[in-house]
Amino acid sequence: MPREIAVEKLRRICDPEKHDCNTTADLKAAKAIIGQDRAAHSMQFGLGIKASGFNVYVAGPPGTGRATMVERFIEEVARGKPVPADWCYVNNFHDPSRPESLSLPAGQAKQFQSDMKTLVEGARRDLGKAFESEEYATKQKETANAFEKQADQIIAAITAKAQEQGFLLQQTPVGILPIPLKKGQPLTPEEFRALSLAERQAISQKQQALQAEIEMAFRQAKNVGKKAAGELERLDKQVALYALSHLLDDLKRKYQIRPDPGKAQRNDAARHPEDRCRGRK
Repeated sequence: MPREIAVEKLRRICDPEKHDCNTTADLKAAKAIIGQDRAAHSMQFGLGIKASGFNVYVAGPPGTGRATMVERFIEEVARGKPVPADWCYVNNFHDPSRPESLSLPAGQAKQFQSDMKTLVEGARRDLGKAFESEEYATKQKETANAFEKQADQIIAAITAKAQEQGFLLQQTPVGILPIPLKKGQPLTPEEFRALSLAERQAISQKQQALQAEIEMAFRQAKNVGKKAAGELERLDKQVALYALSHLLDDLKRKYQIRPDPGKAQRNDAARHPEDRCRGRK
């Protein structure tokens, strides 16, 4: 049954003398999550699992203190455990889409990041000096000239052999062809047709045999060019490694990089940071 309530009973009046504070700023936050016993037990259970591959998902309306509760639980659990190592991701030059993970002593990841920035800046400076030096230019020229000399010798040898047999090597749209000579001058098609059948056949046979040797000689010269490119690439690597050796040695001495011990078990998660972040929002 509806009944009338007196005005003085519409609000609760608290006696200030019963409280040990002057304002609410003096109050300490409660450690317990009021009215969320099930959520608290779930967090304790989830954070107590030591195996990899498990996640804790927290849901609820905005403003209900989800983030505060999670932070409080994590801080409480972490307080009694040793400080974990820093884990950081570095570029995988063989497969940039799958970065490598490195473990460093706690607190060193930021310093490592700074040292890597210094390394890159130093590498740009020292590599520029190394590849602009007279020593490098001289070595590069000597290497290129040595292989170029080999290729020239191969071409000169086949050219001389062609001349001995009465042919001139000539560049055509279909490649290098031996052209028969007459009195030191290339035979014209009319002059060739004016020869006897036996003479034309003899020239054609020599021409075919010489053509096979020409193709082989130019393949050899091309292979020499490939070797030259490979040797110049090796020279560049040697120069680069020598220029960077002191920078890299300093980092190797400073950091004892340890491989991720759980990498084999959590390969995909370790190599794909975005996968490890799912479920943590």
